[in-house]
Amino acid sequence: MLSYIGYVTIPPEVVLRARVGQPLSAKEQEMFQRIPAVGGGLLAQIPRLEEVSRILTYQSKCFDGSGLPDDTISGTAIPLGARMLKILCDLAEHEGKGKTRGAALDLMRGRPGWYDPQLLEAVASPVQAAAYERALPAKPSLAISFAQLRVGHVLCADVETRDGVLIVVARNRITPP
Repeated sequence: MLSYIGYVTIPPEVVLRARVGQPLSAKEQEMFQRIPAVGGGLLAQIPRLEEVSRILTYQSKCFDGSGLPDDTISGTAIPLGARMLKILCDLAEHEGKGKTRGAALDLMRGRPGWYDPQLLEAVASPVQAAAYERALPAKPSLAISFAQLRVGHVLCADVETRDGVLIVVARNRITPP
């Protein structure tokens, strides 16, 4: 949740122009490049958030060591949380631009050195499993009572109270809890 804290230092109109894809001046682009370092610096002053500060500082660093900050840190020396943020923030950015999750992951796989390959595959694995499940022939659905629910069942409709309060959304698998 703190990964974007550095944005508080950028004027809102500049953030808006960047989000809608308008060109930015060199000075404005530099402000965006400094976001991770600024966010890390803001948190570095707060006791017990030193590691979070380090994660934010390195969230734009590529696995091969390129990117920011400009230092010699690379590979698994980059904090694990920063490597995760790099993948998840880039994935969210691609999806925000209209790409499907699968297409975004394919694009990211095509950028060797940018991401921790093991983490990228860990993120991609559930996506591939979901695509595989969608390709399987549909199983018939049944209307059952709450008492008939069993661990492993998958809900094909939302579960709501009689008053219309949503309890569980469709496509959730029933687990012991």
